[in-house]
Amino acid sequence: MKSIYVALTCRNCGYQTHKQSETLIISDFEPYLKKQLIEGKYFNATCPCCKSRIDFLHSCLFVEKKYKYILYIKPKKNQKEADHMFYKDKKYRKRYISDAAMIKETIQILEDGYDDRAIMMIKLKLLLFLKAKNKFPQSIQYYDTDTRDQSIWFKIEFGGGKEMMAVDRTVYEKHRLNVGDEDWNHYQTIDVEWAIQYEKNNNFFASLN
Repeated sequence: MKSIYVALTCRNCGYQTHKQSETLIISDFEPYLKKQLIEGKYFNATCPCCKSRIDFLHSCLFVEKKYKYILYIKPKKNQKEADHMFYKDKKYRKRYISDAAMIKETIQILEDGYDDRAIMMIKLKLLLFLKAKNKFPQSIQYYDTDTRDQSIWFKIEFGGGKEMMAVDRTVYEKHRLNVGDEDWNHYQTIDVEWAIQYEKNNNFFASLN
């Protein structure tokens, strides 16, 4: 761990405070910090003055040795070529996270044994499918896997509620083959923008028809 003090300003009342945080988390040694990341508590604080929640983000490496992945949590504007030197020799999945809301889902996908690139392609396909039916989801998130019927479940939230959708495991396997080999040497941002660009560059969906 490497401790820092993060300067915080409450958006509600303007009160200035700080919070001690870490720039390196190794899951084996700090499981309580991993729990905070999953629960969405790590990158927020409570204003001492008005008790409002303060959300923030700073550069932080989260290393998970058991499942062999690294999350480089970092605002997009601060990402740079030198980042790829961190743990370059490790054959781990390397991911940039620039939105704290994506931490839990990314951890769950990787620890359930899935390639998050293939899951993201499925999420994009679900988004396009729903939009074609004039349904506009606020979010689509990986939820769980059902080993009995080989289904992968997604939670889809709309303005007026939510619904669950299942995708057959065979669909995932097709996408996994199409996204190709993992780039073990570079941190990648795997989000909808990545999926759209990948589809444009590789005529991805046409290859699955």
